[in-house]
Amino acid sequence: YSETLRPQGQWALQSNSLTTQRFRIMSITRPEDNLFEITALQHNASKFDAIDNGARIELPPVTSIPPGVQAPPQNVRIKAFTKVDQGLAVTSLSASWDAAPNAVAYEAEWRKDSGNWVRVPRTSALGFDVPGIYAGRYLVRVRALNVMEVGSVYASSVETALEGKTTPPPALAYLRCVAGPWRIGLEWGFPASGAADTAYTEIQQSATPGGSEETARALGLFAYPGNTHLVSPIPAGERLAFRGRLIDRSGNVGAWSNWVTGTSSSDASEYNQLITQEYVESALGQQFFSDIERMQVDIGGLQKQVGDLADILLYDPAKIYAKNDMVRQGPRLYQALKAVPAKTAPPNAAYWSDIGQSLETANGLAQQVASHTAEISELDGRIEAAVSNLDVLQAAARGEPATGEKADALKGWDTIARAATEVTVRANEDEAQAKRASLLEARTGTAEGRIATVESVVASNNAVTVQRLDQLTGQVASNASAISTEQTVRANADSALGQRVDTVSARTDTNEANIQTTSQAVTSLDGNVKALYSVKLQAHANGQKYAAGWQLGFDSGTSVTTMAFQADRFLWFNSSSGQTVAPVSIVGGQMFINNAMIQDGSITNAKIGNVIQSTALGANGEAAVEVG
Repeated sequence: YSETLRPQGQWALQSNSLTTQRFRIMSITRPEDNLFEITALQHNASKFDAIDNGARIELPPVTSIPPGVQAPPQNVRIKAFTKVDQGLAVTSLSASWDAAPNAVAYEAEWRKDSGNWVRVPRTSALGFDVPGIYAGRYLVRVRALNVMEVGSVYASSVETALEGKTTPPPALAYLRCVAGPWRIGLEWGFPASGAADTAYTEIQQSATPGGSEETARALGLFAYPGNTHLVSPIPAGERLAFRGRLIDRSGNVGAWSNWVTGTSSSDASEYNQLITQEYVESALGQQFFSDIERMQVDIGGLQKQVGDLADILLYDPAKIYAKNDMVRQGPRLYQALKAVPAKTAPPNAAYWSDIGQSLETANGLAQQVASHTAEISELDGRIEAAVSNLDVLQAAARGEPATGEKADALKGWDTIARAATEVTVRANEDEAQAKRASLLEARTGTAEGRIATVESVVASNNAVTVQRLDQLTGQVASNASAISTEQTVRANADSALGQRVDTVSARTDTNEANIQTTSQAVTSLDGNVKALYSVKLQAHANGQKYAAGWQLGFDSGTSVTTMAFQADRFLWFNSSSGQTVAPVSIVGGQMFINNAMIQDGSITNAKIGNVIQSTALGANGEAAVEVG
């Protein structure tokens, strides 16, 4: 600076085309707070020459108005250059131009071949770059704008052909195959230099041993830097040939590698292990190998009602009875129709219903009961109607009269026979259900037999469940056997199920045997489908567990059907010759086959007992190849 700057001093920039106006301060007054009045006289330095020498007064340019027409930029040009960006060789377009007079900004556009114009952001620079271009003919146009936003016409470059990167990528460093069950694994590597701008690896496969152009087909394009792929599923022992090449980001294609041959695993133990693991962990396998559980038919409620009939007390005139209470009056049994006041003895039909008779002596009991109840109730604003019916026939006897507590319960009888059926129906605004339970039972001091059945139907607005349970049981001391059947049908808005399970069992103190047959079918709207039929045998003998069975199954989760067998010894019999012979058997994991014809076999180790020969014959009718 020509002189030292002063604190709070003011400064301004001026040029030959625009200067600041100058004034001579005459006076400064302050008529009120924060208000100043300045009296000044305009100053023009050329007035002194005008007075002294008669020169013309020159007015300084204190106002600059941009022109109404803006000139376009000149010399618009384009070129291409290549640079490495994060390890990739990227070709870019570079456009530049000469500055236009009075211009403060530029708007530019470019296009490739006959494509659409692509606008770049507004800039005050004299050029722009477009990275990652492809080969083609490019054109750039630019216009200038001044401070009044007046724009010029577009100035265009010469249409220029840009090649981009044309050098092909190098060949793969290696391509190798890794054997696996039902698959071949591919691994490849990239060269140390020249492959940084790789976009894809192209792999082809051929079924011809050693590879062939005629049978080659595309396996896929794999994005860089991926270098592995699994060819699956394919048959065990399958042989395929593969080759690969690189393709860079500019579309340049490298040379093919040599063909390499790969083979899927031929190790039978590896396949058996995977097949077993997949099946055991599936829903089918879990059902097949699960323990057979004893089925229980829940008739506890019916048994309690039948047992309570033996304890019905005599009518007490001083007692008030509630609805459905039961009393004994002579040989007859009565049930209260409603609340019964004291001293209202049966058989008053307004309060009591005759439900049967009960005959009892010191050594015998005979009962016949037919009880009916009906009610309509309201809970939380919901109306529910219910009707039930109980029919019981019961007889019991003992060798000598019982005394004390023994005389007050059925357990005091030496022999008991029962037949009971209970039917219950309920309905409300959302659900309806019907249930029937029946019991046939006979027992003595050490033996007991029972037939129990429970049937139920439940339906709601969007679901229904139907179930029937049947069970036959017999027991003498600790020896027991049972036959059980469970049938279930279920359907709702999303799925449907049908299932039947039959179980036969027998047991003693230390041993047990069970056989179970299961049929199941499940479908749903989400595509889940499951079907199975299985037969399972499980036994516990001398502290050792034994199991056998077979299963047919399908699960949409695996999309395959399965037939599975379990046995320590598997025999396939053929009796067509009149003799019972097992031409195929499996014992201890080893298979025995009397005769076999194999079209195509893969054998890891072979032991030939006598002779190996070809089926092809020589000129004299002998085997073309024979070793032995």
